[in-house]
Amino acid sequence: MYAFCAEEFFDIAAITGAYMAGLMLSGLDDTSYVDRKVVVSGYMIFTPMFFAYIGISADFSHFRPSGLVFAAVFVLLGLVGKIIGCGGIARLFHYNSREALTIGCGMIARGEVALAVYATGQSMIYYENGVLAGIDPLVATIFLIVLSSIFCPVLLKLVFKNQISSNEGEAHRATIGTEAIENAGGVQ
Repeated sequence: MYAFCAEEFFDIAAITGAYMAGLMLSGLDDTSYVDRKVVVSGYMIFTPMFFAYIGISADFSHFRPSGLVFAAVFVLLGLVGKIIGCGGIARLFHYNSREALTIGCGMIARGEVALAVYATGQSMIYYENGVLAGIDPLVATIFLIVLSSIFCPVLLKLVFKNQISSNEGEAHRATIGTEAIENAGGVQ
């Protein structure tokens, strides 16, 4: 209802109304009960309907190979933008560089929100005499969703692996330092 009202009466994206409803419902005393009910109806009814709507409305008839170049640049900018954007904000909140990188890598995955943004902007795609004038960003959006979902855990594993290796190296250096102090004490 909030999503419908946001789009119909206030002329803003439906996802904004849904977000506002979530914010308001999260402050209730019965939040866990409402959450259980909303999750069930969301996953059983609304989420499949949303993905079906996007799939049905997708039109690949205007796809051109130049769209793949656009998709590659779109994905690259999407990944780098999240890492720099989220990592930069983390640095502003006094996280160290490694923690900021971890936060940035953890935030790159995208999903239904990217499709919702595409669905909202789909009406702005320019057609000239019934023919697409330019590149339809649907293919690029799908590539971004798939590739960011694949790269997110891979990058997080690499970042955490480097953190563990770094922490083990520090622990090893501390052990060597402790042994040196003990040995020096035994010599005297």
